[in-house]
Amino acid sequence: MEKIYTAKEIKTLIESTVLGQDTAVTRLSLLFSMHLAWIRRGDKEHPSPSALIIGPTGCGKTHSIRTFAKILKLPFIVVDSTSLVPSGYKGRQVEEILYELIIEANSMIRSEKQSESTETKKNIFDWGDDEVENNAVEKAQNGIVFFDEFDKLANRPEEKDSSWRYAIQRSLLKIIEGSLICTSRGTNRGSGPIIDTSGVLFLAGGAFTGINDSAIRRLRTVELCRELTHSKQVDSVVSEDIINYGFMPELVARIPILINFDSLNESALLDILNNDNVSPLKVWKNHFESFGKKITFGPDFLSAIASRASKMGLGARGLQQVLFPYLTKHTYEFETSSDQELTLNGKHLTNQ
Repeated sequence: MEKIYTAKEIKTLIESTVLGQDTAVTRLSLLFSMHLAWIRRGDKEHPSPSALIIGPTGCGKTHSIRTFAKILKLPFIVVDSTSLVPSGYKGRQVEEILYELIIEANSMIRSEKQSESTETKKNIFDWGDDEVENNAVEKAQNGIVFFDEFDKLANRPEEKDSSWRYAIQRSLLKIIEGSLICTSRGTNRGSGPIIDTSGVLFLAGGAFTGINDSAIRRLRTVELCRELTHSKQVDSVVSEDIINYGFMPELVARIPILINFDSLNESALLDILNNDNVSPLKVWKNHFESFGKKITFGPDFLSAIASRASKMGLGARGLQQVLFPYLTKHTYEFETSSDQELTLNGKHLTNQ
């Protein structure tokens, strides 16, 4: 049976690898605590709520969810929402997503068996793709599905041939509302196990560019504007904004929790560079260690990189983009030189 963690315990477990999003991480920690408690309780009528995670690219949405799932040992898959197609079309159907979740749960069970067995009778790589462990479906029914780029499914009337996005939303509605679904393996529809989705934690994330624009805000009802003004939440994104952005009210109603991720500022990016658990510099350090060499970075070098990445507005992903040209120039010869150690300082960034 899954261990129940309090929200504070969960936050403590992940705060060394998820940086710069304290409010969002606090809320996610509580959501995952509720989900673990639900797994123990098994009340199908009152599952933990699904959530929509809004934030700019590179702010850590996917990384955060992946970290939660890994630490809490829950089956987890990321779905690129732009890869989905409506029912009846060739492509990735929602039923395939659920089969992928079962396969992920299956892999976790096999790995656990492999690590627990002292005399392995069967290597995990010897299992056939069609062999599903007895409790794989049950484990998958407590798993997590994260729809990345979810905002790309918004139906925009001004765009030609955009109605197919509503068709995909309707397909998602079927699985998110909690149903018995016959999963599909690839193009072989309905060939997989049946899964009850009422206990799957569905999360969706996206940048939702422009959702704070006045064009969206003007569509709010008078009653909502009055309530948000009274509660001093005029600048908050609310469910009605998601609907006005191009999503079915029925689907939005089934993803009631809204969690905002902020842009990573210069200070947060510097924290990431200095944290070996998540720093992109770790790749470079490991690379040169394989040659018996050591590379270190001065504080002025790291500060300058964080500053430039912040100005690019690409979040944590921008760090590697900024780093690569400078590190390539100053480390290319280092691999084959007689030097055993290289320290990069702010001077290495001048006149670049």
